[in-house]
Amino acid sequence: MLAMMPWRACSAVHGERGARGFSLVELMTVIAIIAILLSVATPTFISIRQNEQLNATVNKLAATLANARAEAIRRNTRTVVIPSTGGNWVGTQGWISCVDLSHAHTCQSTGVDVILDTQTNIPSIVTVAALPANVIAMPTAGVGFSGEGYTSTAAGGNFQAFALQLTNGTISRRLQLRQTGQIVICDPSVTSDYGICG
Repeated sequence: MLAMMPWRACSAVHGERGARGFSLVELMTVIAIIAILLSVATPTFISIRQNEQLNATVNKLAATLANARAEAIRRNTRTVVIPSTGGNWVGTQGWISCVDLSHAHTCQSTGVDVILDTQTNIPSIVTVAALPANVIAMPTAGVGFSGEGYTSTAAGGNFQAFALQLTNGTISRRLQLRQTGQIVICDPSVTSDYGICG
């Protein structure tokens, strides 16, 4: 008798049903799995974003310093890179570089100095951190380059090495400016970088 039944009747006898939706238990299981994955992945994404913001800011500053040094050599005159907040790297939201024709170690936009670069949009969560006692901090008034490309201070002293440490959350990068004008970016938390980051 079963063999002679039409297909629809046979399906009903064996308990087969057509397509149906998800049960509440299945839906809650999927939501729980997604929540667990997000809770594991979110801190990683935040850390990656902080690292990208910090690296971008440090690279912009390094590029500004390298450009100011190149202009100093090209023009055989002094250039400076100063914090945009006017005399202090701590809390600065950027920097300005210029050809220091006024010899005032400032970037006067009144036509005396030639402005090379202005960065005023660094992320507010990127901050300047304190340096260890054995590292000479970047002068608060900024740094200059002589016509030979060597670093100099506001007072005109040449052959100074400086460092500036930028932080974003728990991540830090130290930008070191050697006496010769060489720029080194390192991670002070990595043991292998202590040789050049000390």
